[in-house]
Amino acid sequence: MLKHVLKISLLTVLMIITSCKPSPQKAENYFDDIITPLEKVFDLEEEFILLINNQMDESVNDSSAVISKTDTSSFASDFKKIDLAFSNFQIQVAISKNKLESLPDFDKNDDLKMAAIDLLDEYSEVCNNEYPELIKTAKIPDGNYSIEDDDKILELTEKIDNKIQEKLSILTKELKLFANNYNFEIQNDSLKINEPK
Repeated sequence: MLKHVLKISLLTVLMIITSCKPSPQKAENYFDDIITPLEKVFDLEEEFILLINNQMDESVNDSSAVISKTDTSSFASDFKKIDLAFSNFQIQVAISKNKLESLPDFDKNDDLKMAAIDLLDEYSEVCNNEYPELIKTAKIPDGNYSIEDDDKILELTEKIDNKIQEKLSILTKELKLFANNYNFEIQNDSLKINEPK
């Protein structure tokens, strides 16, 4: 008899705990609140990296050509675009971090939010260290650019990828756990978290 009463009591407690859990729709909305600021960072990073890659491609293609005054002004314009894209990217990292920090915890848990903030903190570090070095190297005039500079770009790119990938893996794991815990599916188009650039 006592065993039966304990089982019923345990089932009742479990039902109460389960019924207090936020709905899948609320969880999905919170998920979107986490993802949206991150996607803005990813989009601006992609723009910035594309400009760097285009600059590097132009340098390789124009390395045998004689640079005229108009070509030089074109390069200066390209450098300004890179600097502006990098600045916009850095600003977005800060804005997105503030947005995430202002979010409340979800269901008394901040694991997902903290994983997203950790990723943005890593982006801040990379923006202060590796990315400026990458920009500086990409701006080296063709005549002064060497194989060592190529090696430096490769080294910097790998370092950035490794740092971001580590935090991105942790975030991706948290996102999947969150979706699983609150019974909703992650839509492929709602999550633009791919391999880092």
